[in-house]
Amino acid sequence: MAKGIDPSAAKKQGSLSAKESSTNNFEAIAREWMVKHLAGRSPGHKETVVDRLEKNVFPWIGDRSIRDITASDLLQVVQRIESRGAQETARRVLGICGLSAPLNCC
Repeated sequence: MAKGIDPSAAKKQGSLSAKESSTNNFEAIAREWMVKHLAGRSPGHKETVVDRLEKNVFPWIGDRSIRDITASDLLQVVQRIESRGAQETARRVLGICGLSAPLNCC
């Protein structure tokens, strides 16, 4: 109060920021996308897409705000996949994440 900050308002703002970050993180948005775009697909295809994201992407950038993720961040995820010799999986993950071309720019 001495600094002109209402503790109740600050607490509310902090709570809203936490809620926003949990709904605007990469994993939450990717899961929402999967529900919409994989609805008419075969169960095997859905399972493959979910598996690729859960094993290769979510552990590294899933909890990050979608606004904070850069091409460089995705490049690091793809390079991690490629480093274990899974070039096709890396290519498919790029496609799933909405990038069809390699990230050679960064």
